[in-house]
Amino acid sequence: MELVKKKIKEIDMATYNPRRIKKEALKGLEKSIERFGYVEPIILNRRTNRIVGGHQRLKVLKKKGYKEVEVVEVDLSEIEEKALNITLNNNKIQGDFDDQQLEELLLEIQNFDSFKEVHLDKLIQNLIEEGEIEDNVSELISSEDWKKDLPSTVFSSTNSFGIPDLKENRQIELLHFPVKIWGWGKDARSNFQGTYLFYTDDYRFEMLWDDPRKIINTGAANVAEINFSCVNQMPRVVVLWNIYKKRWISRYLQERGLRIAVDLFVSKQWYEDNLLGVPKGWNCYITKGTAGTIEGGALKEQYELALEHFGGSPKDLNFYVYDGNKKVKDFCNKNKIQYIPNFFSPGWQEYKKEKENERTI
Repeated sequence: MELVKKKIKEIDMATYNPRRIKKEALKGLEKSIERFGYVEPIILNRRTNRIVGGHQRLKVLKKKGYKEVEVVEVDLSEIEEKALNITLNNNKIQGDFDDQQLEELLLEIQNFDSFKEVHLDKLIQNLIEEGEIEDNVSELISSEDWKKDLPSTVFSSTNSFGIPDLKENRQIELLHFPVKIWGWGKDARSNFQGTYLFYTDDYRFEMLWDDPRKIINTGAANVAEINFSCVNQMPRVVVLWNIYKKRWISRYLQERGLRIAVDLFVSKQWYEDNLLGVPKGWNCYITKGTAGTIEGGALKEQYELALEHFGGSPKDLNFYVYDGNKKVKDFCNKNKIQYIPNFFSPGWQEYKKEKENERTI
């Protein structure tokens, strides 16, 4: 197998090729080659001088006036050639899109200058027809100025950085189950009615800064604040920007009727900054339990920080801990803190197994 240059007029089409393409799809392929260039070489069988794969690309190249193209040459018998021709187009041996990740990617690149020309919008339509996402997601993408629907609101702030103040009357009072991590499974639903947490990689929810309505469209009753990373290695200006983003989104969601739990899962040096915009007396907080936070004392510090900012009795504080090992669970039990298990974590499986063993003794 090697890459060689061939004159187009010397290449034979495979008349048996079962692959067909509609005019509209051919136009999309043409736009793709215009935009990205000839990035996928045609496959040619040296023995028969016939195309094995790339018939439609060759049609486009001919139309565009190409006289010569690079091809990948293979050396196959006639039966091998036909088998490869079918194999190259056999969707039974190709992967499928992860609908959630596909939707996120399409939203992320929707301002790409050739989005519609290369028919990326058609993928959204397919997801809608298959019931994987709601129609309103398509409306967002199909409108070139969809962001105008979301005004550049500046919410009231009592701090010098302009970080929005949360509304004290729109905090979580009762945690609605099920509890789900954003990005795990399909999120673009309108009947979730549970609580979303955001303890995952930032890239999974960075798109929500562009359009937080995606959270509203799920039908969620409650959300924890989005945990944009705030770690020791970051400059303060970056941390403040991440705090601004999560608090702006939280206030926006409050204005749209959702209830919020304040996220405390940040590095110790950012504890004070992380409470900017959180009213004194706020009593609903959440953090993530890890081996590091329990061993290093951060979980205890975050609980005490929440209790101090609340200013009331520990029995009236709504403090939630998501995930963690047996030590995290024991700390929560000891302090009457509400623990939310991550049923997929090794820590929870270890704890569950230990409890099962206790019952058998």
